[in-house]
Amino acid sequence: MGEKPTGRLLVLAGLLLASLFIGMVSAETGNVALTVEEETPSPDAWYSPEHPLLLTPTLVNNGPDVSMTVNPACLFVYNVYSDNGGMITNGSEACPVREQGMDLFAGEEVEFEPVEWSMKDADGEWLESGVYTVELLHSSGLTAVRDVMVQTPISVPEGLTYTVESTQRLGESGPVLYMVNLHNPTSSSVDLSVLPTCFLELQADAHTRLGSNCFGEANTLMPGEVVVVDQFATLEDAYVSIRTPGGAFTYATSTTPSEERIASPMTMGLELSGNQLPKFGPDDLLQSEVLLTASSDAPTVIEFTSSCKAEMWIVDDLGATVFDSRLGKTCTDIDLEVTLGEEPERLTLPQWNFYLEDGCRAQPGTYTVIAEVPEHGLVASQHLEYYSMEANPCAEASSAELEASLTWSDDTTMEVAA
Repeated sequence: MGEKPTGRLLVLAGLLLASLFIGMVSAETGNVALTVEEETPSPDAWYSPEHPLLLTPTLVNNGPDVSMTVNPACLFVYNVYSDNGGMITNGSEACPVREQGMDLFAGEEVEFEPVEWSMKDADGEWLESGVYTVELLHSSGLTAVRDVMVQTPISVPEGLTYTVESTQRLGESGPVLYMVNLHNPTSSSVDLSVLPTCFLELQADAHTRLGSNCFGEANTLMPGEVVVVDQFATLEDAYVSIRTPGGAFTYATSTTPSEERIASPMTMGLELSGNQLPKFGPDDLLQSEVLLTASSDAPTVIEFTSSCKAEMWIVDDLGATVFDSRLGKTCTDIDLEVTLGEEPERLTLPQWNFYLEDGCRAQPGTYTVIAEVPEHGLVASQHLEYYSMEANPCAEASSAELEASLTWSDDTTMEVAA
């Protein structure tokens, strides 16, 4: 989602057809334009029922006096389109046919009351979270179009629970990794593929963003299964909030958001490579790089006083540290200036071969890589999947016992009870 709708000629044809029922514009109205201003911009990069899209329309006559026919019952309606250009909501359908004349003098501007988009379909149901093309249509046929991201309320299936685990590097002070888990404690599997699209809403201090899909990437959650839905790292004293759209699940730390934190002159990214397939395997070697990019277009000079410019640590899906680049490493004092230009500065991190400190092979599962630039208070994280079909001699042996009883219900049918 997010692209401009295609088939624009078809859309315009539909608008012309709609205008026959809503109102007619005189042939001399080519100099009339519809402009819109956002009444109360959302503090986030998306809209929601708490912060809806609210546009204030204005008709501007850039030419001579003009007369037009409008529909007073529906001066403005919203039409909504999907990413492929298909109309999802036709705001004109429910409008009664009315006609009324409207005159605009030369140079006149007429501002109307703000118009709110409900984010619902024709049946009054919430649209799924995602990107839509929203068109504000005046009954004269003039339009204003915007692409918007929305987050609409969802319900968490009965029985499923979210938990948030936090961990720090070997229990030390420093950046904190938050892992959002989805747990099915029931005795029945849950089909996640039929649930509506939505994204976790994440906040660290004053910065908000959308995270992963609320229900992860799996299609089914088996009885007793726990999956990592999302993970992210923040500074130790940062205020953190995690919620699903509508607040069915909400988590927040006890600290208060900091508005005074000094903005960094650079941003940090983390790249992982070394895998031949989407998942890492026994023959792969995890390679990581930190990417530093200037926050502005101008060249930025940053200083390093330690040879340990960037570090990394890796945790498993239970939050246990399985690799730490600082162990056995000595940092020395340096005096280094680095200029960040158009291309990002790359800092290579140690490689990991999926062996633990005790020489044992890592178990298959989800691992999170956390990278830091300690001197500049930057942190980033990514998760990866590791699989292996090879026997692991270090893995704890597990055994299961199954008892069953056999009962003949008739001469031809035997019932098995476990």
